[in-house]
Amino acid sequence: MRLWRLVLVMALLLGVWQWSPIKAGVVLGGSMEPTLRSGQVILVDRRHYRAQPVRRGDVVTISYGGEVYVKRVHAVAGDTVWELRAPGTQNTIVRPDLRERVARVTQRLPGFGRLVPLQIPEGMVYVLGDAGNNSYDSRDFGPVFVSDILGLVRL
Repeated sequence: MRLWRLVLVMALLLGVWQWSPIKAGVVLGGSMEPTLRSGQVILVDRRHYRAQPVRRGDVVTISYGGEVYVKRVHAVAGDTVWELRAPGTQNTIVRPDLRERVARVTQRLPGFGRLVPLQIPEGMVYVLGDAGNNSYDSRDFGPVFVSDILGLVRL
């Protein structure tokens, strides 16, 4: 009888944890450094976006290609991101204040790459890691669906 109670209590606790709005996770890799370090424990609020819109600057967990990533929202629906696309390199995000200067360089030096505007579609966001080029993010796989956001990381 005691074993049954123990099993029942354990199953109940597991169920509560599974359906809890807050999940714990561990950061793997350095793509969010210096904000988050590899091995750091994070809390993810899985219900935050039921009542709130996704905002620029939010640190979120996303599901992409069967993996879970921690990234920062760089742009939301309606925003335009300017990417410098050069063969053999990761796309580079060009700051708005440098866009004209970079455009002049790409016009004079065609091998330098090309500047491409990317308007973020409705229902999508553009995410980046904080560690610059040491990140697999929207520069590689493009915008992600808001529905693929698993939750807001609580720092």
